[in-house]
Amino acid sequence: MDSARKLKSITHKHTLTLENGGAYVGHEEVAKAVNIDVYFADPYASHQSPGT
Repeated sequence: MDSARKLKSITHKHTLTLENGGAYVGHEEVAKAVNIDVYFADPYASHQSPGT
């Protein structure tokens, strides 16, 4: 669970927005481990995607 370990080191986090895709299959475990709300961008809404 390397993702959870990295997220725990970030301060002032409240939510995490992910793109839709198979790479985020374990998002429930990560969200629970770091106590954060996870949201997914709507399909074809690039303005909601991370990094834009």
